[in-house]
Amino acid sequence: MPQVRGELLHGRGAVDMKGAIAAMVAAVAEVPQEAGTISFIITGDEEGPSINGTKKVLEWLESRGEKIDFCIVGEPTSMRPVVAHKGLNAYRCRVHGKAAHSSLTTQGCNAIEHAARLICHIRDLAQMWRSEGPFDEFYDVPYTTITTNQIAGGIAMNTIPDACEFTYEFRNLASVTPQQVQERIGAYVQRELLPSMQREFAGARVEIDKLAAAPGLDASEQAAITQLVRALTGDESVRKVAYGTEAGLFQGIGIPTVVCGPGSIEQAHKPDEFVEVDQLAQCEKFLRQLAATL
Repeated sequence: MPQVRGELLHGRGAVDMKGAIAAMVAAVAEVPQEAGTISFIITGDEEGPSINGTKKVLEWLESRGEKIDFCIVGEPTSMRPVVAHKGLNAYRCRVHGKAAHSSLTTQGCNAIEHAARLICHIRDLAQMWRSEGPFDEFYDVPYTTITTNQIAGGIAMNTIPDACEFTYEFRNLASVTPQQVQERIGAYVQRELLPSMQREFAGARVEIDKLAAAPGLDASEQAAITQLVRALTGDESVRKVAYGTEAGLFQGIGIPTVVCGPGSIEQAHKPDEFVEVDQLAQCEKFLRQLAATL
């Protein structure tokens, strides 16, 4: 249950982004019916597999010929307009070797060790983009990033592991396409990793599967919704963020979209997550002004 402590509302998802949803519901309840139709699309785990739910909704709208004039995504931006964010791409890699007793290393193919080589290659890519770019200085993290975030493998201390699985994700600038990233990883697997593994075990293999993908956002400054959000917030700064949202999916089917919501992403995904009560009030006021203007 959410708890208000002083000027902060604490609770899981308070800032990312149940607070924005609550403000939207509170604001829309007072919008006159003649103002038009307002729709909410609410998904869970929008940076993971559930992003496919948003895709299905948009496909359904297109099949019905429904036209949406604009979209505001309420991810936390401290109630300042965000006009661009990076693309999000998540993958699972499974490395298959051969099990053996740990005293007989020549009879096995250690999946964890070979997976570690690929993970180090992924980190090398991250270091390359960090030092060499390309860069976009309007972003809080101005280059493409890639990280390995989960790993599992092995069954016992004295057994050479025959399998290792890990997940990695990258957040790409528009100038670095997901295809380019995956081609680099695939080339390393085919040219270096697999030949090394198959010299130890002919049946060794590496499988890479896409888990989720969301396109980046690059909002038009000329779009009416961008100009209106800027006018209502009084913020003319060009602001781009590294985290992902569904905004690129809406933009991809021709819906002008901007990101603006209460609270800071720095408080998200933490045990003691919170959003400022004043930010929720600002969001509700902003949405009411938006409806009145329209």
